Amino acid sequence: MFKRCATFALVAMLVPMLGFAAQGKLIEDRITSSSLEGNLLGDPAIRRMMVYLPPSYDTSPSRRYPTVYLLHGFLGNYTFFAWSMNAFAQSMGMDLGLDIRAIADNLIAAGATEEMIIVMPDGLNSYGGGWYERSPVIGNYRDYIARDLVAYIDGKYRTIPNRGSRGISGHSMGGYGALCLAMEYPEVFGAVAAMSPRFPNDFGVPPIPIDGFIAENPDTLGEPVILDPAKDTMELMPIAGVIFTTNFSTNALYAMAAAFSPDPDDPPYYVDLPVRYPEKAIVQDVWEKWVERDLVHLIARKGANLSSTPIFVDQGVGLTVIMPEDRVVAALREAGLDCTYEEVDGDHLTHLREQVTSALKFLSSHLVEYGAPAASPSSWGRIKAKFK
Repeated sequence: MFKRCATFALVAMLVPMLGFAAQGKLIEDRITSSSLEGNLLGDPAIRRMMVYLPPSYDTSPSRRYPTVYLLHGFLGNYTFFAWSMNAFAQSMGMDLGLDIRAIADNLIAAGATEEMIIVMPDGLNSYGGGWYERSPVIGNYRDYIARDLVAYIDGKYRTIPNRGSRGISGHSMGGYGALCLAMEYPEVFGAVAAMSPRFPNDFGVPPIPIDGFIAENPDTLGEPVILDPAKDTMELMPIAGVIFTTNFSTNALYAMAAAFSPDPDDPPYYVDLPVRYPEKAIVQDVWEKWVERDLVHLIARKGANLSSTPIFVDQGVGLTVIMPEDRVVAALREAGLDCTYEEVDGDHLTHLREQVTSALKFLSSHLVEYGAPAASPSSWGRIKAKFK
């Protein structure tokens, strides 16, 4: 026994000396969310997730860690940051270098971040994404993340279970979701990093989602391609590819309608669309519901909830940017909120590794002291109080 311990200690000392970075690990987990049960799309309440556990997690059983919740974008799922978005891009001749375990391990090894747990939940639905919203059609994605999932993660993994040690981030639709969740649950999330938050950003700035929908459907009302979130990622990829290349704006419009203007009495899609055919005219009363849900209007109404929350926003500024985020940053500042803003040279997708790196560095710098002892939430609160 003594020899095994001595050998383990020697290896532990030699690894950093020889330049080998300690590795974290990715595990797949799942949760049954009561908040998603009974949705009219019939999407599953059992949701998978990827969880990154930092290098010392298995060897330091008394240590607790801050947690970052990382939300994927439209047409993604829980494997987006782990491997599937990179695999999808490689099929089109691009290598995004998007590998959350490698990114996190490298940041920790370089001393750019402390160790943390990263949770990547599933926000995919039948239309491609629920925008981390709530409606009787899609279910309650807000409580699924902020209540059901947070309680599950804090109960199973060695987190530091308070807002000051819990951050939220996301890309595109996930960036929208991260900001919305941080505003709605300021007692749950203590820092937020939004990467390229897209539609709904500012519906007063063209192009608006209706424009893309009409371009895809110049003559007749288009319909969504239906996905099955319960399928494995490899089964979903070909369908997502078809939507991405031929039906993206159509699926996105139905997905947003299911979140922003649901109609439980209008099967089979259960939505009120903000455009009417054959006139291709905006349906004003429906569109007004959408405008109230864009980030600029939400920040004007609820931005004060972020007064004690560090905020980070970044975006690609390349030629193929879908929509600039400048109005979001301006809206935050108009609400009297301090915001760290960065730009990357690419477009909406091509610099995701850099964006994730910046988001994790920002969140790490704003989460509370690391390496806390294993303790119940109430005990941890008493420990913190002693140092105030």
